[in-house]
Amino acid sequence: MSQRRDFESFFRGRATDYARTDTFDDADWAWEHLRRDPAYRRDYVASRARLSKTITHVSGARILRPRGCQRNAAKWGMVCLADPSKTARDTPVFWANRSPNLLVEAAARRMSEDSEPPDLDPTVRSFIAAILYGTGVQVALVRVADSTLNLVIEGANIVLVPVRLRFRIDGFATLSERVKALQALNAARRIPAQMARKPSRPRDQTLRKRGLVALDCKLLGGSLQDTAKVFRVLGMTRLTWSVSGDEALKKQVWRARNAGLKLMRGGYRKLL
Repeated sequence: MSQRRDFESFFRGRATDYARTDTFDDADWAWEHLRRDPAYRRDYVASRARLSKTITHVSGARILRPRGCQRNAAKWGMVCLADPSKTARDTPVFWANRSPNLLVEAAARRMSEDSEPPDLDPTVRSFIAAILYGTGVQVALVRVADSTLNLVIEGANIVLVPVRLRFRIDGFATLSERVKALQALNAARRIPAQMARKPSRPRDQTLRKRGLVALDCKLLGGSLQDTAKVFRVLGMTRLTWSVSGDEALKKQVWRARNAGLKLMRGGYRKLL
């Protein structure tokens, strides 16, 4: 047992936290690893003087107005830096260009009384979040089958009034990608947001949870043997630590630790 920390007791107390990961989608897993990165935490602390504030719209969508010292957010693949002390379920996490090909540009105009039904209605949860820039540009994040679509909108404020949209495609260079994005957007109108999450496969969930625990042990200064004991306490392995040449558990812990470190150090982007 490590003399620095009673790892078994500490992680036994966090068993419920790790159990919550059973319902994570890929974006949740990406955030769980990124928020543990010491370099990310330093950037977040540096930005705290003027943080971006978020509010929840009456429809349930989250609204963000980026401001403050967010210049380092882009290098992490984010619109703004989220609080690393909170899970994705407890704080808004806005990924930038989560799926670069799924991009739609449009102009919004207010609805007239005798016009057709609105394309976006602020009283209906048409999008999961909106990012409002000071330049008159808005980005509505729309959940589609396996990712998030970025709907870049100019014109009327989409969180205040129902609007009609006029979509824009500039030239042939992006024609194929934009058509696919428009088709995905049209399909997303008929799919509840909660059904459009990108769930992880059961085996991936198991491996990622094991990797996350191993990563936490590593960040807390634990050895491979400390981590092995934690695996046993949390019921994550049936193997036992051996000093007689059988290194099966040691190799399992080593693989889990490396997987967790890889996701934390940039591999999380592949989950988005």
